[in-house]
Amino acid sequence: VLIVFFLFTNCKKDFSDNPDKNAKEAFHRNTGKALMELSYEITTSRKFEADPTTLSDLDLASTNPKNEKQNVTMKLFEDGHIFMTIEEVDFDKKINIPHQTLPDTSPKITKTVISGNFAEFYSEDGTLINTVNVPIPNQIELVQKIKEIGNNVSQRDIEQVITSMQGYNFIDNLESFLSDAPNNNIQITDRGNGLVTARMPMSELQPQMDGDIVLLIDRNINRLVGMRMYSPDNTLLKTILFAYNNGDVQSLKAIKTIELFTLPSGNETKMITLSKIDNLKFNLNF
Repeated sequence: VLIVFFLFTNCKKDFSDNPDKNAKEAFHRNTGKALMELSYEITTSRKFEADPTTLSDLDLASTNPKNEKQNVTMKLFEDGHIFMTIEEVDFDKKINIPHQTLPDTSPKITKTVISGNFAEFYSEDGTLINTVNVPIPNQIELVQKIKEIGNNVSQRDIEQVITSMQGYNFIDNLESFLSDAPNNNIQITDRGNGLVTARMPMSELQPQMDGDIVLLIDRNINRLVGMRMYSPDNTLLKTILFAYNNGDVQSLKAIKTIELFTLPSGNETKMITLSKIDNLKFNLNF
């Protein structure tokens, strides 16, 4: 899920600007048996903290509540290559509020295919709308870990692989991370009850970004349970909270995001997005 969440942060380059023929031919590489397969449904609802009586028609139109459902499938191949599809599902509880604004005639993206360092976006009739370059790290280390597991797989092994693919498994050696933090420009604060915060410049994660990011880590479960992003003047820009399933496999089950949203008028309001993950299916192929 984290891959889905952060994938398009810097997708500015259109593939058609300077297509790489070899990369394009390799894009749809999805042959042979995948070493690992993961699929789930994600239902997302979005609302705004704004008084509708104070908004202009255009601002009101841009703050429509929205519900979406997507089917996500991910395949990991032995060379560390990830193939991923995200498909929109018709959601019966869509909320539509009519406004006196022009209809949006742009094609709606209903399917996204991600492979290698490219993402393709398709409309409902299968027409390719756009292709962008996205930096997705090769997962060869995860492949090696899965192979080391072999047939002696345990529930803990499954949990680690699932959370690695979801992107929210923090680090294998948390204590080493905490010990090395002062040497890595990371400020660690103990919050009690096993919770610690790690504050660092956002440039440590995204070189082109300014400001700070604060990670909330639960040492009891070795999980990232929240993060906050701040502007250079210390304005809170975004808060993200993560919830996990209980039981043997503590996979990610929900994400809540609270962030500033700029209205067409230039005013700002809070946008709250809640994503819930269901029907998680996982398979290792040895």
